[in-house]
Amino acid sequence: MQSFGIALLNNFLAAYGANQVAAMGITQKIASIITLVMVGFAFGAQPLIGYNYGAKNVKRFKEALDFDLLIEVGYAIIFSIILMIIAPFLIKVFMDKAVIVNLGAYMLRACLTTTPFIGAILVFTTVFQSAGKAWSAFTMSFARQGVVYLITMLACSAFFGFHGVVWAQPVADIITFIIGLLLYQNDFHNWMKQNEK
Repeated sequence: MQSFGIALLNNFLAAYGANQVAAMGITQKIASIITLVMVGFAFGAQPLIGYNYGAKNVKRFKEALDFDLLIEVGYAIIFSIILMIIAPFLIKVFMDKAVIVNLGAYMLRACLTTTPFIGAILVFTTVFQSAGKAWSAFTMSFARQGVVYLITMLACSAFFGFHGVVWAQPVADIITFIIGLLLYQNDFHNWMKQNEK
């Protein structure tokens, strides 16, 4: 889905010029600094969540989940703010061309606005995987840079042009987060009530 998302984005950006494509390429490399660390945290918590789910230890399951969300969202907020502040400098490290620096700083700040939601999405995805909720895990993996992204890209670009292309992923992040929250409540609400002591 990540490859599909990149191809989709580049396809829509190409209509606006090579500078836009270059700026987004730089933006994605910088944003991945945050997201790859978040992926590591999320997958690192999987065994703990899985063990507690299997043991039907609701208290520890909730504690592990809350801690995972705190780390993911807290880390995302702190580092996103830092990268937003120094965005022009970071873009300039890759390419010192005024138009690309301006475009890249705008794109990076747009991409980073929903990084905390990405953290929560990763937590939901790994929780579903840990608990054997295959359909929910598949839905989350397929949504953010797949179906939901395609729909938001088509809608946002049609209504807002270039800016819609830039903001399609953040919109998809928020929608995917809502989907994850609903799936989580559906999958775990009854289990928690039945096993809570």
